[in-house]
Amino acid sequence: MEYGMIITQQDWMDLYNKISNLTEVVSSLIPKKEDEILNIEEAKNVLKVSRKTISNWINKGVMESSKVKGRVLIRRSEIDRLINASNRRRF
Repeated sequence: MEYGMIITQQDWMDLYNKISNLTEVVSSLIPKKEDEILNIEEAKNVLKVSRKTISNWINKGVMESSKVKGRVLIRRSEIDRLINASNRRRF
């Protein structure tokens, strides 16, 4: 026995709009890469440099960071900025 269903164009449009809205909601819940906060260990792994290099860059003002409760934190956007800058010139 076959079961069939007729879906109108309006039903398809309604379903499409609901899926689009759901996609936007889910996307807004996923943290954006540039909003990510990294510690020194994570930053060194992304940049493939030593902890000492990260500390030197922070101390020299090459890289911006924040200190929260004794922990040094670095925004992913700052890491991306350094990567883009290194593509244009060397430190």
